[in-house]
Amino acid sequence: MRRGLAAILMSVAMLALGFAIVGWWLNHTAFNPGITEDIAGAVLSNPEVNDQLVRVISANVSAGLAAAGAPIDEATVEEVVRQQTHTAGGVALLEDLVTQAHRRVIGESTAPVMISTEQLVSMFGPAAVNLEPVVIPVPEVTPISWLDRTLESTVPMAVTIAIVAGVLSFLVDSDKAASLRGLGIGLLLVAAVLMVLGYVAPVYLVPSATSSPWVDVVPQIARENLQLLGGVALLTAGAGLLSLTFAATLNRR
Repeated sequence: MRRGLAAILMSVAMLALGFAIVGWWLNHTAFNPGITEDIAGAVLSNPEVNDQLVRVISANVSAGLAAAGAPIDEATVEEVVRQQTHTAGGVALLEDLVTQAHRRVIGESTAPVMISTEQLVSMFGPAAVNLEPVVIPVPEVTPISWLDRTLESTVPMAVTIAIVAGVLSFLVDSDKAASLRGLGIGLLLVAAVLMVLGYVAPVYLVPSATSSPWVDVVPQIARENLQLLGGVALLTAGAGLLSLTFAATLNRR
C-alpha cells in the first residue's frame, strides 16, 4: 500500500517538475519579448518578413505622399526603405518592429504593430510629416497566446506540487532505493521532454500555427538558445543518472 502511494506521489512530482521546467524555459525564451532585440537581425533575414515590411511601408508612404501633393513612385520609396535598413536608425526601427510583433504574436499586446509618423519623418524627411502611421499586419496567434498566459499562472503552482509530492513520496516509501530509482527515471524523462518542447515544438510546430511570417520570431529564439537548452537538459539528465547510481548503491548495501 505504501509503495503504491509512494509511486503515485513520485509520478505526480515528476509530471509537475517537468511541466515547471519546460514552462519556465518557454517563459524566459520563446515567450519573452525582452530578448527579441538580440535576434532581430536573424528574424529580419527571413525574406518573407523583410519583403512584407518593405511592401507595406512603400505602399503606405507612396500613397500618403501622393495625397499630400508630393507624389513619389512606389519603386523609389521601396529603394529608400531598403537603404534605411542598413543605417543605425533603420536597424533600431526594425528591431523595435520585431519586438512589437513578438508581443503581438504571443498576445502580450493588443496594440497594432506600427511605424509612427515621427519615424517616417526620420526616414523620408519633412515631406512625411503629415503621413498617418504605417500599420504592419501581424496577427495574434491564439494557441501561443493561450499557452503563454497559462504558463505564467501555473508554473509556480507546479513547482510547489513537485516539491510537496516528492518529499511525501520519500517519507512514505520504505524502499529508498526504489524512490531514488523513480526520481532518476523521472529526471531523464524531464530532460527529454525539455528538448522536445523547448526546441522541437517551437522550431517545427509553432510555424504551422499561422501563415504569418512574423511567427518566425518564436523558432528563431529557440534556435538562438539551443546551446543553453542543451546544457539545462544535460544537467537534468545528469541529476537523473546520479539518482540511479545512488539507488543502485543502496540496493547493493
